[in-house]
Parts: sequence; structure tokens; C-alpha cells
Amino acid sequence: MVEPLTLGDERLKGLFSYPTFRAEHFGRVMEDLRVLGVDQIESIGRQEIGSLKILGKGCVGLVAVARQGATRVAVKILRADANRENLRGEAANLRVANSMSVGPALLGEGEMALVMEYIEGKFLAKWLQAPLAREEIAYVLKSLLSQCRRLDAEGLDHGELSDAKKHIIVNGKGVPFILDFETASRSRACRNLTSMVNYLFFKDSISMLTGRFFCLEKEGLREALREYKSRPTDEAYVRLMNQIGLGP
Repeated sequence: MVEPLTLGDERLKGLFSYPTFRAEHFGRVMEDLRVLGVDQIESIGRQEIGSLKILGKGCVGLVAVARQGATRVAVKILRADANRENLRGEAANLRVANSMSVGPALLGEGEMALVMEYIEGKFLAKWLQAPLAREEIAYVLKSLLSQCRRLDAEGLDHGELSDAKKHIIVNGKGVPFILDFETASRSRACRNLTSMVNYLFFKDSISMLTGRFFCLEKEGLREALREYKSRPTDEAYVRLMNQIGLGP
């Protein structure tokens, strides 16, 4: 049983103003969390900040498990040394992704903190190592590629899917989620689908796992990728999915 920490707990200073403590930064984070209805932080996750466990640590922010009353949520907190003044841009990108049924739901936003749906599950590579039926794998991969296609069509490039090991989580019901839109952009060329296909089927660390279920003709797949990259139409997307074996 994880004992939650109330916002006044001294152990949270290192989380709310990381990597160095600045009273002004800390106070702004505290105020945002209170306004957003976050009243507790839980020490849960794979990484550590001092004595606390958190879900993730990036160049812009830290992600931790929190509580809004009885509801467990994820909160992202702006680092004190972040290369931006606030998290509004990331919130806007996540709202666009949510409108395409992509990503964890954005539940609330402030300058210094975001509140999101908490996705409890396993990173994709870990999930693929479990005993699974081909139908389960096919559903997850088809869902991921469909999400990438929707992002491409909307003009939002995630930016980090060429090495997505920390950006895809599969929940307990076998549903995949694309995480972390802090470097997403609507001003650069979209490469979500091509990046994801390259990651899943050409990157050694993960293609060894997907290759147990999909025996692909790699040159044909490369050609389909080149076609989609040059003309990202629905027809090119269908041909790419058929080449993988995930077409309609």
C-alpha cells in the first residue's frame, strides 16, 4: 500500500523544484496543483527523485502519480531548469492529439503543471515479451499505426517516435497509448507513421520481438514507406498496412 504525500510534505520540495530548489518556482507549482485539484502525490514509478519514485524524467518536466480526491492521475511538473517558461504549448499539442483519440486525456493545465489520465501498464518492449497471441500483437500494432496516421493527417509531429521505447505504453486491457508530447510540433513535416514503422520493424531492439509474429519482406516495406513519405495519402497508408499484413 503506497502512502500518499500531502502537498505540504517537505519531501516534495525536490520534486516541485528540480534539479535545484527555487522558492518562486516551488510556490508556482504548488499554486497550480492546488488550483487543478491535486491534493496528494504518490511515490510510484520506475525512476527516483530523492526518496520519491516517479513515472518519468525528461528535459522539460517530471511526471508523477497524484490524486485528485479519490481519482488517481498523472501530473507533469515543469523543471526549474527547463528551456521554456511554461507547459501551455505541450498542453495545446496534447489537446490536438486527444481530438484524434491519441494520448492520455488532458484533464487540466496550468503554467507549471499538467494533469493527465494515468495509464497503468507496460512499455511496449516489455509487453511484447509476455506470452501473447498474434491477434493481440496485431491489434496493438495496428492501433499504434492508425494513431500515427491520424496525427500525420492532423499535422502534429510527435518528434520522438523513431526511438519510442519510453513513449508507448500498453495498459492492462491491451490498449496502446502514445505518451509525451513535450517536443511535438505543428510547424515541421510529420513523420509519425514512418518513424513508428521504422521503430517497430527495423530497429533491432524491438524488431526482434515483432519479427516473431510478422515475417516481412523488408524491401517491399521500404518501398511502401518511401511512397507514403513522398505522398502521405489514405491510399499510400492502406498499401503500407497491407505490406505489413495489418490491412483491412
